[in-house]
Amino acid sequence: MENLLEVQYDVDSRAEMPKKILEEQCVYLNKMTNGIVIPRVADYAGQIESYVIPGVSDRLKTTTSQFNELFEDKKIDIQTDLGEMGKEPFTYEFFLSSKNMPDYKFRIMFMKNGIMGYPLKIILEEGIAEEINHSDHGYIYSVKNQAEFLDILRKILNSERVTEIVMRLIQMYNN
Repeated sequence: MENLLEVQYDVDSRAEMPKKILEEQCVYLNKMTNGIVIPRVADYAGQIESYVIPGVSDRLKTTTSQFNELFEDKKIDIQTDLGEMGKEPFTYEFFLSSKNMPDYKFRIMFMKNGIMGYPLKIILEEGIAEEINHSDHGYIYSVKNQAEFLDILRKILNSERVTEIVMRLIQMYNN
């Protein structure tokens, strides 16, 4: 049989995914601090947004509604089973540590994205968010593309709060 594929795939493609971009910035920061500050981007499996743990009465309501659902017709859209599987997004934490305190970490942000990289959700540490916000943005950002990500990342990395944390880590190393 002949090859029906007309597209030529570039297997050497180096797409600039958000994690890769942030990891490159980690290398720069580490070099700028002579290896004293250790910035890291790591996989993260925990909660990244505030949430509520339901009380007993809420759990009873859920159990009752689940019981009622057993007797109701349910329409299933097969399209939900096509396309991207493993719907768990890629979730990362970005934090700073130091050479002499490897168990300490100051978490800057969480990032969450799908296979396409964007949109990207960023949950910032509150102090950084307050500093870089020029609108009522809160601490959760939805980033549409790489240009927006580079813009917000530049603000985060150059914020007074991050600068202060980096300087404290250097000072603690030098003392």
